[in-house]
Amino acid sequence: ENTESPLEIDGTGKYWLPPLVELFADFKEPGLEHIYSLHEGAEAMLSGGFGSVILDPNTHPVADQQEVIQWIQTQTQKLELDIYPCGALTKDQKGVHLAEMSSMQSEGAQFFSNGVRPMPTAPILRSVFEYAKQLDVELMVFPWQQDICGSGLVHEDSLSSILGLQGWPSAAERISVMTALELAELTGVKLHLRQLTLASSIELVERYQKKGVKVSFDVNPAHIHRNNEHLLKLDVNDKIIPPLRGIKDQLEVYELFQQGRIPILSSQHRPVLPEFKNEAFGDSKPGNLSLELCLPNFIQISDDKEKILNQFIISHSHNPSIKLGKKSAFEIKGSYAGFLWDPESVQEVNAGTFAGNVDNSNELGNILKWKVEAAYLNNSFKMPIK
Repeated sequence: ENTESPLEIDGTGKYWLPPLVELFADFKEPGLEHIYSLHEGAEAMLSGGFGSVILDPNTHPVADQQEVIQWIQTQTQKLELDIYPCGALTKDQKGVHLAEMSSMQSEGAQFFSNGVRPMPTAPILRSVFEYAKQLDVELMVFPWQQDICGSGLVHEDSLSSILGLQGWPSAAERISVMTALELAELTGVKLHLRQLTLASSIELVERYQKKGVKVSFDVNPAHIHRNNEHLLKLDVNDKIIPPLRGIKDQLEVYELFQQGRIPILSSQHRPVLPEFKNEAFGDSKPGNLSLELCLPNFIQISDDKEKILNQFIISHSHNPSIKLGKKSAFEIKGSYAGFLWDPESVQEVNAGTFAGNVDNSNELGNILKWKVEAAYLNNSFKMPIK
């Protein structure tokens, strides 16, 4: 339990960092709080140095009407963190009828998304874009289409054949990205493309940005520091959407990150109960926990810790803070906030590392450095976090 500390603490050898921002978190509540709750999500945020998240509309009922948005707003106002509701693009996320974006906007929803569901067909998507343009809201679209991906479980290449698992082709992402970009140019909507995995997809977005299309994008850190060779262990916690790509794709995306061409990272925190991860790889539900270990996990990818930390903070704090309309990255609920990190604090990752009754992390059993020692929220220090 968090307790208040004196106004001064010893920060020798430690890092004072702005709160991290996550644009794609699934906290399940309302309706699925037996899996994961808003309170548990907030606990995970504090443990991992996060101050703000945008929720996935994957609740029960789906966040496709003003009553659900209103309920989420009421619950999150009680917490000391910035938790933003996100409305669904279509009713019940079925991709057929447009959701009531106007009424959800009146309750404070700023963003709307298809979550991890497939994009609607092009005619429906165009109607969604035109509606959103009228409301001047931003759409956060996950670009994938069921008819192209089919039942794909892993990246489609020679390794998927070796594993005997249905592949998810790279072309599926590029086709979906192109569809969304063309419709964004046609309608003038503000568009954010989520979870791009390919350098070619990113280059497509850059091309449309140069044409004046109002489009941004993010990349999951997992697609920068992991590839589908990790799947040889058939660890069900490496089953994510979109799938881990081939090593060539991973290296190309990492190179773009090093060049500063990936402005926003988004880690897609997705809790899954153990009974849905203890199945065979093909039967397990996709999803990986990211909030608690996002920075410690990512900082391992380079020996140049200062450089990788600086890039990480720009992409996982400063830039997404701007998207949320914050005046400063050091801000939570309109007040100054920050986190104190100890780079030498060692933790063994186990079930107790994570909030709630979930532990679907591909870092289980590993030893990681970097840990949050304290948070400054609501004009006081909170410590310890975990």
